[in-house]
Amino acid sequence: MKGAASLAQLRDIHLPDAVSWWPPALGWWLLFGLVLLLVALFFYWRLRIQPGLRARRQLQQQLDSELSQISASYEKDSNAIAVCSQLSALMRRVALHCFSDVQAAGLQGDRWLRFLDQQALVDTSFTGTAAGALLVQGAYQAQIEDDGVAALIAQCSDWMKAALKQAAR
Repeated sequence: MKGAASLAQLRDIHLPDAVSWWPPALGWWLLFGLVLLLVALFFYWRLRIQPGLRARRQLQQQLDSELSQISASYEKDSNAIAVCSQLSALMRRVALHCFSDVQAAGLQGDRWLRFLDQQALVDTSFTGTAAGALLVQGAYQAQIEDDGVAALIAQCSDWMKAALKQAAR
């Protein structure tokens, strides 16, 4: 009976405590940190980068609108002098917006055309071309031949669109 008494003194099997959910394992901490990083990057994108994209899109739409108005007024009135004046003013506004060179506002004649060419935004050149002469002197001439105005509109349009793309970088 001694054996039965010693068995009675034995304690029952003790199970370990249940696994606690806190503190989480290292993998959960890493996953939590990754989610926080992604949320922070999303808000950074929404606050910093996306407004810039929206502003660029709005500028591009405004530029397209003004160019189409200039083209439409030229097709309607065939007033090449007004087109040259409007394109010159629009080119200066785009140049001042896209490039930090404030001196571009005061450039005239060949210096203005060289500034446009120095940006190297399009393959064509303004300096020494009929389009460049129209851009600089067209607003001050009494009569302009209409054959170069459409080419000037296209060349200025290409330059301005390239300037906006370069400014976005």
